[in-house]
Amino acid sequence: MSEWNSGQLSRFDPDTNGWKTWPLPGNDPSPYAIYVGGVDQVWVRDFGGNAIHRFTPETETFDTFAWPANPGEVGQILGRGNEIWGAQSADDSLIVIRPTS
Repeated sequence: MSEWNSGQLSRFDPDTNGWKTWPLPGNDPSPYAIYVGGVDQVWVRDFGGNAIHRFTPETETFDTFAWPANPGEVGQILGRGNEIWGAQSADDSLIVIRPTS
């Protein structure tokens, strides 16, 4: 789950009945939309950081992709195959990320 006010991602583990959290990188993260893509990668839109982050649960690491427009004002993200899509309301454009790794 994304936590807008705390700037982190969280996951509930029903086996332990507990939560695990990871703070997003950057100075003022505000996670919003989440998309879970192939090979267990979690993509999260960071409204405050003007970026999208790819979180890999296995290594508990983030990769950051900055938006071309600043501010991009992207709220929602979706994906298909090896593509992550977002709509930038600040300049009425679509962007796509096609990660190579």
